[in-house]
Parts: sequence; structure tokens; C-alpha cells
Amino acid sequence: MKKKYSTKEEFKSFIHNVKNPKHPISWYICVIGLAFAAFFLPTLWGGATIKNPMYLALLELPIMIIGGGVEEIGWRGFLQPSLQKRWSPFTTTMIVGVILAVWHLPLWFVVGSNQMNMNFLWFSLITLALSFLLTIIYQSTKSIFLCIIFHALTNSFWDVFVPITNVSSGFFTLLFALLLFTLFEVYRKSNFQKRMV
Repeated sequence: MKKKYSTKEEFKSFIHNVKNPKHPISWYICVIGLAFAAFFLPTLWGGATIKNPMYLALLELPIMIIGGGVEEIGWRGFLQPSLQKRWSPFTTTMIVGVILAVWHLPLWFVVGSNQMNMNFLWFSLITLALSFLLTIIYQSTKSIFLCIIFHALTNSFWDVFVPITNVSSGFFTLLFALLLFTLFEVYRKSNFQKRMV
């Protein structure tokens, strides 16, 4: 889609964005911190249990880049920027989050998949929460690569902080993400207004 509707230079820039790891170390710390918080915090309110050592997440990370992370080429690389030409970051994030949840729905019918034992409403709330955190990363850096790393980290942390898939836990995680997103939007808009003065 990107190749079809972009100029040659735009497409070349897009591909570079996907595979460009050159970002400030502070953003890598932020990406790791956001992913960790999204999965550690539920252990505080009974929404997850720590069942495996932390190093498992690091071992799984390269696999999860392929097994999930590369989805961000479509979600944050194409869909979100396309929708944001028409709607606000909040509305766009809601749309992308809902599409992402529905995208995974067929896994509930695959025998042996992890999703078979999950509450779909909980999964949808978590997907929305992660979408808001991804919007913070994307809006700040415009980096598809960092979004890929975040997505892969969340998949990896899922095997360390094993979720108890109740709806209230998903709701608290979504509130946490919405709080961070709101703070980010207030900061972003105030900075924009200062530059306009």
C-alpha cells in the first residue's frame, strides 16, 4: 500500500524508518519502561502473576520482533499516519486499537493458541491501552522501528508477567495508558503553542 500510494523517495524514506535503529538512548529506556510498566503494574492489582525470570523476555525479544513486532509496519507505519490526516490522535488510536483487537479475533478459534484461554474483552482493553502507549512513542519519534521494539517487548513480557485475564485488570491498565496519553497530549499542545508565539 505504501509503495503504491507514495513517491519513490517517500517509499525509500519509509523503508529506512522501519529499519533505522539510530535513536537517542533515552528513547530506548522510555520504550522499555513503558512496556515493562504495562505488564508489571497489573501484578499490583491482581491482574498478573510473575511466573518466569526476567531474562526470558530478553531471550524471546528477537523472536517476538518477527512474531508480532513487524505488525507495526502496518499499524503505525501506514494506518495511523493515514487516519491522523483526518482525525485526532485520540480518535485515531481508538480506531487502530479496535481494528488490532478484531485482527486477532480468529486466534480464539485456533486450537492450542494462547488466546483460547483469554477473555476477549480483557484482550481488547489491553490492546487499546498498548495502542495509546504506542501513539505516545510514534507521535514523539515518528519511528516505526521503536514501535516494532515496543510491540516485541510487550509480547516478551507477556511470558514473564502472565496475565489473569479479568476485565477489571484490563480496565485499570487502560486507565494507566490513558493518563499517560493525556499528560503527553497536554505537554505536546503546550509546546506547540509556545512555538507559535
